[in-house]
Amino acid sequence: MSEKTIDLLYIDHVAFFGPQDVYLKAIQKAFPHLKIIVRGDMLKAIGAEKELELFEKKFALLVKHFEMFGQIKEKDIEQIVSDASTHEEKL
Repeated sequence: MSEKTIDLLYIDHVAFFGPQDVYLKAIQKAFPHLKIIVRGDMLKAIGAEKELELFEKKFALLVKHFEMFGQIKEKDIEQIVSDASTHEEKL
C-alpha cells in the first residue's frame, strides 16, 4: 500500500467538497479501492500505486475544473472520473 498527500490550502473546502461533503463522497465512491481522507488543508489517499496515479491525475482535473468555473457538481465529478481525457481537452 502506498499513500499520496495533496495540499488543499488554496481550495475553498466547502464549495469544493459540497454541503455535508456530498462531492467528497462522490469522489470516494468513484475510487472504491482507495481510502480518501481529508483533514484540514490536506487530502490523503491510500491504496495501490496504480490506483493512486489515476486518482492524482483525475483529482488534478477536478481542481482545474473548480478553478475555471468556481464550482463543481456531482455530474462534473462523474464525467471527469469516467472520461478524463475528453474532459481535459475541453478545458
